[in-house]
Amino acid sequence: MRTDSEIREAIRAELGWDVRVRETDVCVEVQGGVVALTGSIGSWAERRAAVGAATATPGVCSVEDRLRIEP
Repeated sequence: MRTDSEIREAIRAELGWDVRVRETDVCVEVQGGVVALTGSIGSWAERRAAVGAATATPGVCSVEDRLRIEP
């Protein structure tokens, strides 16, 4: 089982590879396998990509999408 810090780093790494997401715009917090995504992003596509990256990461129980879209 992954620790919260390992989950956070895995999500950050995935966001760094995804060209649809500006990694610096998304803050990732993990507690007990529950991921909270916060920050301001530029589009719905970026939001979907960030949430998808978090959801697909092993060890994640759920994702709270708190991202704001600000074009």
